[in-house]
Amino acid sequence: TNPLGRILNRFSRDLDIVDGRLPDFFIDAFVFVIHCISIIIVICAIIPWFTFLLLLMCVAFWMLITYYQRTARELKRLDAVSSSPVFAHLSVSIAGIATIRAYNAQERFRQDNKDKINTNTRTYYAFEAVTNWVGLCLDLLAAAISTFVGLLTISNSNPELAGLVLTYSLMMTAAFQYAVRTSTETENLLVAVQRLKEYADNLTTEGVRDYYPR
Repeated sequence: TNPLGRILNRFSRDLDIVDGRLPDFFIDAFVFVIHCISIIIVICAIIPWFTFLLLLMCVAFWMLITYYQRTARELKRLDAVSSSPVFAHLSVSIAGIATIRAYNAQERFRQDNKDKINTNTRTYYAFEAVTNWVGLCLDLLAAAISTFVGLLTISNSNPELAGLVLTYSLMMTAAFQYAVRTSTETENLLVAVQRLKEYADNLTTEGVRDYYPR
């Protein structure tokens, strides 16, 4: 049989992510990535030496995001899986509330509900901790880039261009982090699409007969 919590999870939480949150994060990721690319083009046009720093930044960025994504993707999947028992327990408790009260089992069901919520919260807390960790690393990386850009502008004899580069490098700190956060969150939310596709393609229908009478 197909657990009730799994069905409720697919048709409530996962569908809400696919229809509501995923398109917004995808658009935000696209906008912030274009913003970061435009800032990098402006800085490289004014300070060509920034191109070598950009290569090192891309390597550090790729290593950081690859390491983060392996963990965040699995934590997001565990968060989605651990929420199914919560939905199932809530549905069963509401349907059998009269029986639960008749047998005076309120405390046992309340404790079961707490245990299932705690299990789901642990995975969500771990996901938020990993997200904050990568945010801190991105802040340090962006601050280092701004520092090196400031050092490179010392050799620039044009104060207007130097001020423009410093302004864009400070803007890149926030834009860079938002671009990474939204793009990685978009990939994490695609777990809901994967779960819905898996449920649609690999679902075993209950009570299927080999012969249907006409």
